[in-house]
Amino acid sequence: MDFLVLGGTQFVGRTIVKTLLSNGHRVTLLHRGNTNPELFPECEHLLTDRLEIEQFDLGERRWDAIVDVSGYIPRAMTTAINALKGRAEQYLFISTISVYDVQAGERDIREDHRVLELADPTVEKVDGETYGGLKVLCERTLESDWSGTVTIVRPGLIVGPFDHTDRLTYWLEHIRRGQRREPVGIDQPLQVIDARDLAGLVLNLLQSQTPGTFNAVGPATPMSFRQVLDLAVQTLNPAAALTPGDYAKPLDMEGDTEREGIMVVNWEAAKAAGLRHRPLAETMRDAVAWFQEQGRDLKF
Repeated sequence: MDFLVLGGTQFVGRTIVKTLLSNGHRVTLLHRGNTNPELFPECEHLLTDRLEIEQFDLGERRWDAIVDVSGYIPRAMTTAINALKGRAEQYLFISTISVYDVQAGERDIREDHRVLELADPTVEKVDGETYGGLKVLCERTLESDWSGTVTIVRPGLIVGPFDHTDRLTYWLEHIRRGQRREPVGIDQPLQVIDARDLAGLVLNLLQSQTPGTFNAVGPATPMSFRQVLDLAVQTLNPAAALTPGDYAKPLDMEGDTEREGIMVVNWEAAKAAGLRHRPLAETMRDAVAWFQEQGRDLKF
């Protein structure tokens, strides 16, 4: 099959492209050429900003499906849809579980759960306050304007090799160094999904041209932050000792139970569509190994 990926050279997109290619598919990448432009020399690269795609000469190109990992504002969706309508049947959009409006005590969040509404739907600044609401508007734009099959994937916290955010790697890398650092909310639920498992779900949805919306979260067995750290110690450094202190704490809800529902999201629909989870210990080992290979410093 032939796929067009909008983005595709960083973390999630990179992992999806790698998965598509390794399964024998042909991939074209449309991106600005700013991030890892040397990747995937076997693919055709269309270098343009997606906000200017309507002025880009696409010629007679056609694809079986479009995979969009770089849509953050509705205008970016509109320009892509206008330029690509009629050039593919399926449009698969990577959204986020941050679209959900979760209140205290809510659990088992499913795809039909209420979503966030922005006070100002014209805003285009993407930050912690607007990210989820803007993704909602991106989804609605796609559903209303695309003429073919629409598939929306809502991942949770994505982890694994190529993760440049360090949100989970922060905890893992300190454990590897012998320091078990703990969040205030150590008993909060914590859902993560390996980017490679997410890519496997995307592959299934594309090959079957399945429409619908799917929460992509994991691991397969629910875990607390404490259990994740216990597993990390067992996997990465059994000698790691508790290191008390006040640290930068990515993913720590700091005891705010009102937000915990976003880490208790139902993934039955994705499971039925083919989502499978590798062992979390494997993800931990691979994420830390990649971090070490890159010689990076932690962002936090």
